[in-house]
Amino acid sequence: MGFLMVNDVPGDASAEITGLAASDSTLYVANPARGRIEVYDAQSQLRKSTWPAHDAAHLALERDGTLWVLTDARSGTPHLAHYTASGQHLDDTLPLPDDTVATDVAVDAQGRVLIADNGPRQQVLIFSKRNGRYQACGTLGERGGIFSGAAGRAGPRRFNGLTGVGADAHGNVYVASNGLGPRYDAPGETFGASLESYAPNGRQRWQVQGLLFVDGAWVDPARPDSVYTGNKRFELDLSKPAGQQWKYVGFLSNRFRYPQDPVFYTDRWPPGLPIARRLKGRTFLFLTDMYADHLAIYRFDAAHDGETAIPAGFIAGDERAVAKVPNAPPDGDWIWRDANGNGRFEAAEFSVNSTGNLLAHGWGWWVDSNGDVWRARNGQGIYRLRFGGLDRSGNPIYRYADMTAYPVPPPFSDVRRAIYEPATDSLYVTGYTPQAGVDARYWKEAGRVLARYDKWSTGKPVQRYTIALPWQTGTQPGATVIGVTVEGAYVFAVEPVGIVHVYDKASGSEVGVIKPGPEVGRTSGFVDVANGVSAVRRSNGEYLVFVEEDARGKVMMYRWKPV
Repeated sequence: MGFLMVNDVPGDASAEITGLAASDSTLYVANPARGRIEVYDAQSQLRKSTWPAHDAAHLALERDGTLWVLTDARSGTPHLAHYTASGQHLDDTLPLPDDTVATDVAVDAQGRVLIADNGPRQQVLIFSKRNGRYQACGTLGERGGIFSGAAGRAGPRRFNGLTGVGADAHGNVYVASNGLGPRYDAPGETFGASLESYAPNGRQRWQVQGLLFVDGAWVDPARPDSVYTGNKRFELDLSKPAGQQWKYVGFLSNRFRYPQDPVFYTDRWPPGLPIARRLKGRTFLFLTDMYADHLAIYRFDAAHDGETAIPAGFIAGDERAVAKVPNAPPDGDWIWRDANGNGRFEAAEFSVNSTGNLLAHGWGWWVDSNGDVWRARNGQGIYRLRFGGLDRSGNPIYRYADMTAYPVPPPFSDVRRAIYEPATDSLYVTGYTPQAGVDARYWKEAGRVLARYDKWSTGKPVQRYTIALPWQTGTQPGATVIGVTVEGAYVFAVEPVGIVHVYDKASGSEVGVIKPGPEVGRTSGFVDVANGVSAVRRSNGEYLVFVEEDARGKVMMYRWKPV
C-alpha cells in the first residue's frame, strides 16, 4: 500500500480529486485544481504524463484503452470528451440530446457507454459503436424519472437526481442518486441518497436508501398512516416488525416544475422540520430549518402535481439565510405569498415587516391547529401571526398587520419555545428565568423551565404550573431539553440523545421516560434542531413520537400506549 500526494494547497483551497480510472498498468486521475488529466504508473505511482482538461470530473476507461472524460463539471453544462491513452483528443462523440446534463460516464462489459443524465429525462442513456460511430441504443429508467406521471411518486426506475452510473461483468447496472444531482455548494445534503442495481433486462435487483438527515416527521392530519418529512412522504404499516413499518412513497420538491422552491435557495440548511395542518379542508405543510430561522409554507394539488409540495408562502428571518431567494427584499424579515399560484418569487408578492417587532433571531416556531403562526423570540417576547384564510390561489394568508406581540411572561426572562392549543386557549412556554439562566454553550436548547398558561387570549393569562426541565451539563452526555411538543394529554420533551420525557399536560408532573430500544442498539442522537420532536395520538389511544436523529441520519419513531 502506498500514498501519493497529488495536490498540496492551503487548507481553505479546493483541490479534490474528482475522477479515477485504472487498468492493471495505468491510473488516470482527474485533477481540476490543475486543469488536467494526470497519468500514473499503477505499480510505481510515478507520473507518466498529463494533458489539459477543463474542470474534469468522472472518468471511464474503454476496453481499447481510450478514456472518456466528463469536463466542465461545475459550469452547469457538462461535456464529454474522448481521448486516446496518450491524451490525443478523438473527434468521435456521443449523440447526446441537447438538454442532457451528464453527471457520470461508465463503460459496460459489452463496450456500451452509459451516461447518467440528470436533465429532464432523469435516465441512463446507453450508446454503442456501429460502423465506427456511436449511436443511441437504449435507456434505463422512466423518461422524466420520479417527476413523470404522478410527479414525486417513488418507485423502481423512477430516478431522482442522478449522480453516478456503473456496470459489472455480468451486465448489471448500478445507479446512484441524491434527489438533486451533483452539487458543489450547499444545500444538497438533506435530499437523501439511494443506490440501485438493475439486471440486464431492466428489473430492479435491490436498492439501499439513506433518505433523511436534519429531518423531522409529522403525520398528515388527513391520512393517519401518512408521514411527512422535510421533502419526502412515507406510509406506515404498523402491523409489520420494527424497521419494516415504513415505505418511501413520495418526493416533495420538484425542481423542474418549481425551480424557485426555497428549499434550493435558503442558506444554513434548507427547511426540513415539518408541521402539517388541515386548514379550510386542505392540508398544508409548514417547514422550518435547522436553525429555526425561517418558515416555508407549502400547499398540495394531487390532481395536477402528484406528491409535489407547491411553494405557497415564506416567512423570512435573518437576511443571510434568504439572500439567494429570487427578488427577495434586502435585510430579511419579510413575508412572501404566491399570489398568482405559479410557485415563483415575484417582486410584487413580498411584504416587508415595518412594525418594529422583528421576527428574526428567535428559536421557536409553532403553527397551531387553527393555522396561527407563533414565534418565540428569546428576550424580545412572543409573536402571533393570525391565519387570514386562503387567497384565490389557495395559499394561507399572513400579514404583519394581523400580528400580535406579547411580552415575555413571568417568570421568564428569555423564551425559546411557545406552543399554543386553541381548544383550551393554553400556551406552553419554555425558556430561561433569572434564577435558571441562559448558558451560551447550549444555544439551541428549549430552556430550563416549562410553564403552562391558560386563558392566554383573554389578555389575563393564568399560570397553571411551572416545572424544571432536565438540565445536567456536567455529565457525559449532558442532559438538557432541545425540543418540545404537545399532543393529546401530554407534553413531550426530548434530550439531544433522543431520550423523551413525558409530562402530564394538565398537572405538569412527569409520567415517565422513553428511551431508544434494542432495535437501534439502545442508542440515539444527536438531536440538533429546535423542532426535533413531534407526536400524534392515534385513534386507538397509542402515541407515535418522532425524533430527529442527526448522528445516524434518520428519524426515530417511538410507539407508546398509556395504560
